[in-house]
Amino acid sequence: MKYELGDRVKIKKHWKREPLPYNLDEMLEEQHDEIAGCGIKFDKYLKTQCNEEGFICGARSLKTSTTLSYEYHDAIDVGVGMIPEKEGVEQLDSEHVNIYLVATRMNCLRKVSKEDLEFISEWGK
Repeated sequence: MKYELGDRVKIKKHWKREPLPYNLDEMLEEQHDEIAGCGIKFDKYLKTQCNEEGFICGARSLKTSTTLSYEYHDAIDVGVGMIPEKEGVEQLDSEHVNIYLVATRMNCLRKVSKEDLEFISEWGK
C-alpha cells in the first residue's frame, strides 16, 4: 500500500539519530593501518520502538549508515594542473532507505519505514 499525504497512521517503530563519536578523526587516524581500504561502519540512525499515531506529511530517502576511513592520496598531475595531496576522513559507501515523515505532534516529525506503519483512516474521515 502506498500512503498519501494526510493519511492517519499508527507507528510501531521509527528511525532515531545516533550521534557519531566526538573524537572520530583521531580514532580513524589511530587505526589508519588496520582499516586501510575497508573502513569502519557507523550507524547514523537506528530503529526504536514506539506506539504513536500521526499523519503522513512527506516522503524522503534517509542515509541510515556509512562506512568511513582515514585515507591519504598523493598529488596527481592531470596534464592541465595538479590535484593536491589529500589526507583525512573519507566516506567509502552508505546505505539508504525510503521513509515517510509522520507528524505526531505540532513540533515532532518521525522518520518511519513503510513496514512500520499501520493505516487507520484517510484525511477527513
